[in-house]
Amino acid sequence: MKNIITLLILTLISISVYGQKENKTKYYLNSKEFNLEKTYLNPNSISTLRVEKESENGEVYIFTKEKEISLITLSNLVKEYTQLKKIDQSTLFKIDGKYIYDIDGIEIDQSYFIYVDVIELSNAEYLKNKYKKLKLVEIDLESEKREPQISIRGNKETHRYN
Repeated sequence: MKNIITLLILTLISISVYGQKENKTKYYLNSKEFNLEKTYLNPNSISTLRVEKESENGEVYIFTKEKEISLITLSNLVKEYTQLKKIDQSTLFKIDGKYIYDIDGIEIDQSYFIYVDVIELSNAEYLKNKYKKLKLVEIDLESEKREPQISIRGNKETHRYN
């Protein structure tokens, strides 16, 4: 009876240890490994997509139409295309409607039409005292150029970079 209980416990431990092994798919962009969660690729840039199911964790190969794809980091985007001097702890990013909580390693395909809007949140009266320097950098990535818009109220400026 003692041997059966010991065997059962060892079986459960081995199942919990090996059963929770995380298999992460590897992604390759033009044969170079990259982080899909931190790279914003323009679908129009993609030429072919190949899935290798035979590998241990699975591999996805993405090939672009151009041999070299031009990616820009968030810090370079901020330096080149906004009035901000740098990214600091008072800067919050929103890319395509999604807030970004970890900005390390974020890269954006420059073939997108990139629209950047910096909003000084200190202009909101209820935030003014506690968050004096808080800024929201909204980045919209679009495959096609936006049509001109007429703004009846307000003075909203959105800058396009491509």
